[in-house]
Amino acid sequence: MEVPSKVGQEYTLVTMDLATAKIAYDLIWSDHDLYQKVVLNLGPFHTICSYMGAVGNMMSGSKFEDIVVEAGLCASVSIEQVMSGRHYNRAIRVHHRMLDAVENMLLNAFRDTLDLTHQNDSLAAVVALASEPTTPGSFCDAGGNQLCMEFLQRYENFKDQVR
Repeated sequence: MEVPSKVGQEYTLVTMDLATAKIAYDLIWSDHDLYQKVVLNLGPFHTICSYMGAVGNMMSGSKFEDIVVEAGLCASVSIEQVMSGRHYNRAIRVHHRMLDAVENMLLNAFRDTLDLTHQNDSLAAVVALASEPTTPGSFCDAGGNQLCMEFLQRYENFKDQVR
């Protein structure tokens, strides 16, 4: 607490993992007057785990768990830990795969709504960028292509309508 005061900071900001933060919170709560200007933050690992647990909680009852198990992304015995965010590696993998699947379904549904005569022209730059994203200039070509930008804007509008 002395170091931040020497550099003119009013509050002491400390980032800790969950186990250490539990001990630190006990100290802060035991002597609130002494530690009133100490702010504890959980590190990114536990923040992400909490976020995945919240997403898993919102998805409960939506048959999300059944899809994950049937797709072979997770065993039925560990789906509870994945959904609660307690099993970090599996939860990250499951959420990434499900995000990819939902995004793919959205893109396919959007493509079905397009006029086929203009679809090929507007998709050419997007397909070129997706097939070779590291090719010099491909990102600039796609960003400068009016049809490509129109396609992406229409896709964003479509996703907003779905939401």
